[in-house]
Amino acid sequence: MKEFETFEHGADVGIRGYGETLERAFENAARGMFSIMVDIDNVGNTFEVKSSVSANSLDYLLVEFLNDLLLQKDLNNCMFSKFIVDITEHENGYEARYRAFGEKIPQILTHLRTEVKGATFTKLSVLKEDDTYLAQCIVDV
Repeated sequence: MKEFETFEHGADVGIRGYGETLERAFENAARGMFSIMVDIDNVGNTFEVKSSVSANSLDYLLVEFLNDLLLQKDLNNCMFSKFIVDITEHENGYEARYRAFGEKIPQILTHLRTEVKGATFTKLSVLKEDDTYLAQCIVDV
C-alpha cells in the first residue's frame, strides 16, 4: 500500500494519506504535506516536537493537525519527516496527540521546495474504505 500521494488542484496541491489505521493515515498525510516543501528522504530526525489538537470531527481534526504542524515548523524553524500520532475519541469530539521529528532548516537548505501556507477544508475527507483509512485535503501553496 502506498503511504501518500499528492495531486494538483488548480493553483494548490492535494494530499492523501493512507494507512491501516486512522493514525497511520494522519501520519502519512503529514508526510505528504511535508513532501511538497522538502525532500523528506533527506530530512533527519534530530529535532522533536510534541503537541496536541482537538476538533469535533475527524475531518476537522485532520485540518487542525496539519495546520498545527505548519505552526510548529515556523515556530521552530524546522522541517519534519516522521510523525507518531495517537487519536482518541472524547465526549465532545476527537484529540490527536503527536510527536513530529525532523531537522532545523539551515541543515537542509538544499532540499527545500515549495512553501505550504495552510491546510484547507477543500476536498476534506477522512474515511475508511475496505481495510484502508484515507485522510485527504487541499493545502494552500
